[in-house]
Amino acid sequence: MLLFLRNQKIQFALLQWAFWSTWSSFASFYVFYFSEQGYSSTNIGLFLSIMTLMGLIGQLFWGYICDLKRTIKRVFIFCITIIALIILLFPYYQNAYLIMLAMGGIGFLWTAQQSIIDSWILQSSTELRENYGFTRAWGSLGFALIAVIFGKVIQMYGWNIIFIGYPLLSLLIIIIASKIEDGYQKDLLTANQNEKSVVVNPFLLFKNFEYIYLLIIATLIFMPNTIMISFLPMFLKNVGGTTSHQGLALFFIAISEVPTLLLSKQFIIKYNYRVILLFSAIFYIVRLTLLSLATSPAMIIGVGMLQALSFAVFLPTVRYSINQIAPDSLKTTAQTFATCSYLGLGGVLANSLGGVAIDYFGVRVLLYACIGIIAIVIAILLVTIIINKEFKVKEVSIEESLSKEAV
Repeated sequence: MLLFLRNQKIQFALLQWAFWSTWSSFASFYVFYFSEQGYSSTNIGLFLSIMTLMGLIGQLFWGYICDLKRTIKRVFIFCITIIALIILLFPYYQNAYLIMLAMGGIGFLWTAQQSIIDSWILQSSTELRENYGFTRAWGSLGFALIAVIFGKVIQMYGWNIIFIGYPLLSLLIIIIASKIEDGYQKDLLTANQNEKSVVVNPFLLFKNFEYIYLLIIATLIFMPNTIMISFLPMFLKNVGGTTSHQGLALFFIAISEVPTLLLSKQFIIKYNYRVILLFSAIFYIVRLTLLSLATSPAMIIGVGMLQALSFAVFLPTVRYSINQIAPDSLKTTAQTFATCSYLGLGGVLANSLGGVAIDYFGVRVLLYACIGIIAIVIAILLVTIIINKEFKVKEVSIEESLSKEAV
């Protein structure tokens, strides 16, 4: 293997690229696929809710398994393999019940992997932890490229291409992951610890106010984000969009993340996470407002590029802050439980209520409700920033909190 491919930063950048490219080939289009098969927005919302609900359970399960067994690589490769098999068989799921079962299985296996791969990076070294944005940016590039390519290919060859493409791309993920050193290296353990004596008690996470506060804020912010992405095909169809517009929209959404992710180190190590999330929330309101006014696919595509100042600011801030807060023995559990909260719990509510809202009240009413949620987040963040008067970074670990309680 070439020397530069032995560099961990390059290895993880390639892994993120392969991981998100593969997911893009399926996730970018399954809502359009369900719609083309004749399922209503309510049914589609149900499919997505089951996927996110099972993802919630999967987050808890796989994160805990990683921490308990002290391995990330083996869990990651196993899950990627099973997901590929489920998607390969997707054309044979000819009714709603089989689709619900398949989407539930995908949710249980896949949702945790985005947290696991991030935890793998954040635990590997200080350099990788501070350059998380660099590796994640490659994931956005891969997602963007595949979204455009598959948007065109589906129109030419039909829907079955995604059910063949996903398993083939999954092989690339497995090959790259197998070349990377596993997480939980022994040098991360203290001198008086060994793998058998590491305490893996997830309930320790709930004794830290900063962690719980961050979960609540992240969940509230991510609900409108989920609606904007999950129901993007519905927004596009509402103004005459096609799968090509869907591919282009996702391309520009993903590609817009890259500059912010590359620069994320500059703000996540300098400013308190509340201040950064306030900035993100403000641009979520701007994005939702403009989306509610969109009257053409071009306008929706343009508004999507505000992803750079909303989600691309949100993600590295939440990931980095959780890694700083969590103890070494629970870092993966902390990440997966956080994703379980904002992507799982928040996703279930957003997808189920979002589908019903579109069917009964229309797209604009749903977007107005999302604006209201973000307004509440901004109010909470402003109050806590003013009370704490913390604008710069202040790291608070669970161990520090527990030691203060013991005094």
